[in-house]
Amino acid sequence: MYISKKLIFVELQKTASSHIKKILLELFDGESVGKHNIVPHELLANGSTVIGSIRNPWDWYVSLWAFGCGGRGSVFRRVTRKNPKVYRGLGWRTTPHKAALRLIEGLISDRHAMWQLSYANADDPAAFRQWLKLMTTPKYFPDIDESYSNWPGNRDAGLLTFRYLKLFCSTTSTYKELNKLHDNSQIQAFESANFFVDHILRQESLDSDLRELIVNLDQSLISSYEKLIQAKPKSNESSRRLDLNYYYDDEAIALVANREKLIIDKFEYKAP
Repeated sequence: MYISKKLIFVELQKTASSHIKKILLELFDGESVGKHNIVPHELLANGSTVIGSIRNPWDWYVSLWAFGCGGRGSVFRRVTRKNPKVYRGLGWRTTPHKAALRLIEGLISDRHAMWQLSYANADDPAAFRQWLKLMTTPKYFPDIDESYSNWPGNRDAGLLTFRYLKLFCSTTSTYKELNKLHDNSQIQAFESANFFVDHILRQESLDSDLRELIVNLDQSLISSYEKLIQAKPKSNESSRRLDLNYYYDDEAIALVANREKLIIDKFEYKAP
């Protein structure tokens, strides 16, 4: 997170957030406080402009996967560890007998190898589609962890929507409210009532969006921004080299459309 007297930038993963924060640190007086962290409630009371960034969900999933194909990222590290936490998020409180069966299934299946195989080649669309199925199948949510596996809304919404709600609609004092969301109608109502970001930067139009933001904040900094853009390449880029149509078939398109409906509808993103 970037924090200054006038600005707060909240970092949503794989939306050019590292690059944006570096630009803000260069142009404005502020500091970096953690990464991908929830906004403290008291910061929203001081009148600061809150900035966030977003990305086409179909592009986001390919980027997240391709980043993992390079052996990078928190999702990659969690799902490919040899002993994933298959005992979490199985429903021990509500259905203990079924939870025990799910645990046995997880222990005897070679989940580690399955995830590893899906990350084998960033140019293999079949590997991406297999990975996407794993990412959107409830029995594998405990491998992803990150609190997503225990979130009641995970049956309807994907990891990107969960992170979006966590970072752009929740503060340190309201985060627990996320665990009361069970379906899309509740998720949409929560987002509508709690979204606090003032200015969204789209990854696909990042340069023009950043220019507009800087002009609104301090037009005299545009020349400094131009020099920074030439000197600073984007951070944490994935190893993917091909466009979205190469990776997606109709089934994969539908998976993302269903799981990330809130973001797709709100920002009017189009399928590949």
